[in-house]
Amino acid sequence: ELHVLGRVLVRLDIPHHVHAFLLIAVAFIEFCTSAALVQVSKGELEREAGDFMLDPLQILKDKPKEIVDDWKLKELTHGRLAMMAFGGVATQSALGAAT
Repeated sequence: ELHVLGRVLVRLDIPHHVHAFLLIAVAFIEFCTSAALVQVSKGELEREAGDFMLDPLQILKDKPKEIVDDWKLKELTHGRLAMMAFGGVATQSALGAAT
């Protein structure tokens, strides 16, 4: 069943097995990345907090440290802003549509 919420088309009857699959997928990813957290806490792995060494396009390769630090700060700032925006969307959807 599809409902119009503002300008967005929303499907409200998502099967429970989809939720279970997503929960298992997220739990698996968290489990796989927890090994790196243990290594960092023991001092066995040299990396900065939040740096998962994910730069497949090699954008930061051979860049000066000042530029790399500036881009990392921008990534943090934009990520936090995105989390706040998502929190607003989730809160609004939990409160329901305004009448």
